[in-house]
Amino acid sequence: MRLRRGVAALAMMAAATSALAGCSGSDDDGIDVEPTSEAEPTSEDGLTAEEQEAVDTVETYLEALYARGTDPIAESIDGLITDEFAADLVPGEETIEADGNKRLGPYEFALDTVTVDGDEAQVVGCLDLSLSFVVPAEDTEVSGGAPVGGRSVTTYGLERVDDAWRVAYPLSEGEEC
Repeated sequence: MRLRRGVAALAMMAAATSALAGCSGSDDDGIDVEPTSEAEPTSEDGLTAEEQEAVDTVETYLEALYARGTDPIAESIDGLITDEFAADLVPGEETIEADGNKRLGPYEFALDTVTVDGDEAQVVGCLDLSLSFVVPAEDTEVSGGAPVGGRSVTTYGLERVDDAWRVAYPLSEGEEC
């Protein structure tokens, strides 16, 4: 018992001595306290600001596509995707609208990775469309039919256009997640 008290006392004295040693000396004791590199700020998810912007663009795009209700696709995605991708996406979505239909039902996107390389980025995650349907525009709930899709690993390619990220393509190779 006595040995434990002695070890504890020595440990406390060593800690106190170390703490007091840090308080002694002058403010200028030759130690360089300037940072040696600039660290980029990170989000609570550990992403850099630039990576977070890319992820936010993908999430805004998904919201505009799958949760727009009866809003026209061209207005919903304006400024979110590249012109080339719009040329591919808009005609199919306008057909859904012209047929008197809309997308209904939740979607989920779970981020896996994001990489940024200059003016290009890739955001990869699991897109779950298993509860998303195309239904008549007047419907307020799903009453049957087949879902738009399932759960798949999806890669979103992004390009920086006019200092903002734009979705250039989604790529799903059918791999389930």
